[in-house]
Amino acid sequence: MINGKRFYVTGYTLYELGIFNENDLKVKILKKYLYNEMLELVESGIEWFIFSGKNGIEYYCFQIINDLKQKYKNIKTAVLFPYNNFAINSQITTNYKNESDYTVSISKNEYEGPYQLQYANEFILNNTDGTWILYDSFEQPGKCKYFYSTLNEFVENKPNYEIINITIDDLNQSIEYLIDEFIEDEES
Repeated sequence: MINGKRFYVTGYTLYELGIFNENDLKVKILKKYLYNEMLELVESGIEWFIFSGKNGIEYYCFQIINDLKQKYKNIKTAVLFPYNNFAINSQITTNYKNESDYTVSISKNEYEGPYQLQYANEFILNNTDGTWILYDSFEQPGKCKYFYSTLNEFVENKPNYEIINITIDDLNQSIEYLIDEFIEDEES
């Protein structure tokens, strides 16, 4: 059972997962997996889902949470951009801004240096009760390595901070099951 009400959701970018086409079967299977994970968080009592405006896992989860809002009226989304004019992709950034319940830039300045990203990581950790992260530092390091490092340092002093860390092995095992499910659905 999860104790907190505010969870940060993050993970790999699409590029890091080898996804280059939204029509790829991998995307459908990945979204089904993420849907199951986000539904579990919602049903465990999470009320606020915090994002930092990245593409990939974060954006997919953001879309899923927004879909779940139709049934679960108590859940909300917040997007905490690390700095002013943060934009991974203009359409994704626009969607984040238009579809979230709360949006803010942690730094009011435009990008000045990596210290803004570090400060944003610390700010998010200090203002959430837990983190759900799809990241595997051993199997497939990626851009999340900086956040992951900060997260591990943070929990040394805050042992009650909850972490749900999905690894590549966790993902692969679940995907094998979901592929079988997709095949059965196609045959029916």
